[in-house]
Amino acid sequence: MDSTLPVAKSGLITRLYLRVESYAGTPAAIVALAVVSFVDSSFFPVTPFALLVPMVIAEPRRWWRLVLVGTLASVAGCVLGWGIGMAIRAGVLHFFTIDVSMRIDSFGLHGSVAELLAGNLWTLVLLFIVTPLFKIVTIGSGLVGVPLPSVLLAAAIGRSLRFFVIAALAAFGGAKVRAWLVGRYPHAQSPPAPAVEKG
Repeated sequence: MDSTLPVAKSGLITRLYLRVESYAGTPAAIVALAVVSFVDSSFFPVTPFALLVPMVIAEPRRWWRLVLVGTLASVAGCVLGWGIGMAIRAGVLHFFTIDVSMRIDSFGLHGSVAELLAGNLWTLVLLFIVTPLFKIVTIGSGLVGVPLPSVLLAAAIGRSLRFFVIAALAAFGGAKVRAWLVGRYPHAQSPPAPAVEKG
């Protein structure tokens, strides 16, 4: 079966994505998943699902452990993302900016990220689930002054659900899920999925 997938080979983010994904086949995979999940909340352009999907495909029975690691690291990373947003709000980070004007019209949410962040806890939870860029919600929360405890609680609920759904899709969908995830970077070819050591 051909596992070559269409991705933008020449793009920096795509090359970084494939580099991150390659760690799924190493003894450092769990650590890499935790690190990427943490920094994804603030500045890193590659989703932790680049690691989660091939790891779950290789060892479906470990999905719960992988979901737990990813969720805990993501929630911890929220503190950094939220802190960056607060620093922007206070005028400390003049060189850093984030666009919270992106509009969301799905799952009953209608409005810009900034408008929705000012909503209740469950609106925040939904944002953590449906917003493609996790860092927009974490940094945006600090930028508009959402209390940190609310951010952490919403992130714990939203990110655990997102990790769970992606892990379930990977366990049952296998290579097709990886193809969908990587295939969001069109126009060229990627290498085969990394072989993951079982242990």
